[in-house]
Amino acid sequence: MSDLSYFTIMAKNSRGKATAQLVNEALSAPNVFVYGELLAIPTVQQLSEDAETKPVHDLLSIFTYGTYLDYKEKRDTLPELTPAQLDKLRQLTIVSKASKSRNLTYDDLAESLDISDVRVLEDTVIDAITNNLLQAKLDQAARNVEVADVIGRDVLPADIDAMIDTLTKWHDASSKVITELDSLANEGRRADAERQKRENELQGMIEAQKNSVRKELMESSDGSKFDIDMDDELKRKKKGSK
Repeated sequence: MSDLSYFTIMAKNSRGKATAQLVNEALSAPNVFVYGELLAIPTVQQLSEDAETKPVHDLLSIFTYGTYLDYKEKRDTLPELTPAQLDKLRQLTIVSKASKSRNLTYDDLAESLDISDVRVLEDTVIDAITNNLLQAKLDQAARNVEVADVIGRDVLPADIDAMIDTLTKWHDASSKVITELDSLANEGRRADAERQKRENELQGMIEAQKNSVRKELMESSDGSKFDIDMDDELKRKKKGSK
């Protein structure tokens, strides 16, 4: 059983403050970084209906979809983060930024994570790499992070239509490219067939010409022999008459 599965199972059988406490524990759990499944549970959704537990629900939403700057903007209405939660939300923020750009500058990360100390910034990135949230390397000389791969985060329901639209456009563009490539391939095959046809015709003309020349040579050779034989016969007759 995964760490998240434990919390989802427990949340289904809890209510109110007990559910809120369970959510807080999940946000601090060291090996849990994806929260969409937990947020979707009805008892967790119900936290938003109670003024006392709503802040916990909103905090879970930020850990599911948002970034540290989202938390900072709403800090006055949200629970205070524990050090473990703060570090995790910063790592998730790096994931969000890495999903949009494969080259992250130290300055941009420092602003997004609200970290001024370069060493702390680098340690946060290294923690994200260690937790398998992304594959990347730090370039301290260039002061940037070069991202090779990154995990996916949950998508806001409001963003799904936009994603579908983007994927549809990508599919249409890909289909158009495939059609154009097929057309080029067919044109290439037709050109090859036409070239082969011309080569065959040329080869046939060459063979016909060879046969014609060969026939003429043979006929020319037989005619010459006939002329020579006639000359010899005439010479013999002249000698006999003498």
